[in-house]
Amino acid sequence: LAPAPAVPEAPAAVACAAGEAWELAASKGGVVLLYRTPWPQPHLHFRLSSAEPWTASPGQPMAASELKGFPAAQGWWALHVPTALQLEFVPNNGGSAWDKSPGKGNYAVPKAGAWAL
Repeated sequence: LAPAPAVPEAPAAVACAAGEAWELAASKGGVVLLYRTPWPQPHLHFRLSSAEPWTASPGQPMAASELKGFPAAQGWWALHVPTALQLEFVPNNGGSAWDKSPGKGNYAVPKAGAWAL
């Protein structure tokens, strides 16, 4: 018997430090995603490309935003994926509610940077 092939790990995402979203993306690289929702703890289910694995459902929890112009008090959440050059994703409430894009597809950002939804 041969050992099973290793399953690639989904990329890690981290909470965003306080500051400007675009400065964080420019200085640390990757995708900074800002998401506005009334959900008490949104999650982000994502993958870096069609060739990469998805995060385990429901994805990684987002952090209350500390970024300028996107206050947590107004329902903004943030997540930084430092290794992302692009991102396909679906926000959800950590349970059964999923926010699909218009047309019922996944959301996608085409390049690194700061993006708000």
